[in-house]
Amino acid sequence: MMLLAARIVQNEIQTPAFLGESWGFWCQFLVILATGIGALITAYSAMKTANTAVTTVDTAIKTLEINEKRARRQATINLVLSENQDEKFRDVKEKYANLRVQENGFTILVCEQPTCEDRKKKIEESKEILITILNQYEFIAAAIFEDSLDEDLYKRMKKSVLIRDWEALEGFVLELRKQEKRYQLFCETERLALKWKNEKSE
Repeated sequence: MMLLAARIVQNEIQTPAFLGESWGFWCQFLVILATGIGALITAYSAMKTANTAVTTVDTAIKTLEINEKRARRQATINLVLSENQDEKFRDVKEKYANLRVQENGFTILVCEQPTCEDRKKKIEESKEILITILNQYEFIAAAIFEDSLDEDLYKRMKKSVLIRDWEALEGFVLELRKQEKRYQLFCETERLALKWKNEKSE
């Protein structure tokens, strides 16, 4: 009787349970399949997380670029407003405009060696006015080349004025460079004026 029961159990274990395979085989297969599906889900989830991270970084970079552009524009507007509201600088600009009309050229202010004290004093005052104007342009040009100011915005407002002033002051600057042996003097102003001058009219 015991022998018969053992044979029946043995036959049941060896007998294929489903599609010609034993239950043990199918249990192993299901475990492997579940593991594979789990790995795929994990990989897909990681890919989605990576894509989300990339999108977040892209959005952050774009936001930073927009904010930087706004900051440059605001700084440019503030600079122009400050120039117009600063009484001392307005006075310098007015004196410079008068000099531009009166003088045949500014180069003489560097070359002339006056003997008369009054003429000497007038030349020094005129040179001081020109250098103040040039210093302001040099600061602006350097800031534009460093991307601290919005070049397009400033150009729309001041292109013709800057080019006109550089053309009027170029001889003065070249002579000043020679005399003082400072050959990079006001080079950023020159660079900006020439850049804008050589661009096609917009």
